[in-house]
Amino acid sequence: MAGTPGWTHIGRVTTATHDRNPIRFADNDGDNRTDYHLVKPDGKVDLYRNRGGDVVGSGGWEAVGQIATGVAEDHSRVQFADFTGDQRADYIHAVTEGGSVI
Repeated sequence: MAGTPGWTHIGRVTTATHDRNPIRFADNDGDNRTDYHLVKPDGKVDLYRNRGGDVVGSGGWEAVGQIATGVAEDHSRVQFADFTGDQRADYIHAVTEGGSVI
């Protein structure tokens, strides 16, 4: 349909060599660009700030290093979302208790 918003293919956004399972994308610094979070098995997180990704002519990814010491024993329980409304991703350790995520 004309005038209907849709997806625009921009190509590859990262050439990371990491396993995809511990990778999370969320805006960590509030600049409206989705940053690359690598969650390690112990819940520690390394951040790569999005300065344009791998899109041709962009600023690439800025390696920041470790941004969280981790509280999770399993990277699959770590997620990111803006819970506080400050335009920045928050570290979420999702644990199931009685069928609910806490």
